[in-house]
Amino acid sequence: MTHEKMMVIDITLDGTAQAMHRDEFPLGFLGRQKIERASEIIFNEDTQLWDIHPAVDCGGFSHHVAARGFDCYDTARKVEVAWFEECRLVGLDPNDDRSTGLLTKVREELGCPAIARISVK
Repeated sequence: MTHEKMMVIDITLDGTAQAMHRDEFPLGFLGRQKIERASEIIFNEDTQLWDIHPAVDCGGFSHHVAARGFDCYDTARKVEVAWFEECRLVGLDPNDDRSTGLLTKVREELGCPAIARISVK
């Protein structure tokens, strides 16, 4: 699947459109926008790598090991968007344990498989 050419837009029962923001396809034509972060991409000082932390209702961070260990921010961002869109397609919250398989698949498709073990020096 070509993730960079796909955009998933959900229309809720009340008419609200929900999607991952992309500058190359603004959704302002649908009406007034409210844009919130779906996750945080955070630099891990211990591993010296970037980690994706999906937002959760209680304000914590995801426990997905596969969302960790990106060598650059841009790669983590590409995986984040593709993973969240895959989750949207099948109706899963990225914090759901069942989304780990989707995350692993996306990482492989984008050529950045998960790091099996991260050692701290």
